[in-house]
Amino acid sequence: MQENHDPFAALRERDFLKFTSLRLIVTVATQMQAVVVGWQMYFITKDPLSLGFIGLAEAVPALMVAPFAGHFADRHNRKY
Repeated sequence: MQENHDPFAALRERDFLKFTSLRLIVTVATQMQAVVVGWQMYFITKDPLSLGFIGLAEAVPALMVAPFAGHFADRHNRKY
């Protein structure tokens, strides 16, 4: 086992650092959008059920597409 393991060595790679930083920014922005949409929906309707419908509207398309996307990814060449 190597004694001098540096857990931040990957962050010294410029491309990986850019990818990780942008991924963090996109994740934060997506979460902010989800909060704002829910907040706006509740502000307009004052109905907690509307928040549930928003969550359902966001989740159903992903759940419907995921099996087909997984099948496609498994069957097709990953080089392209």
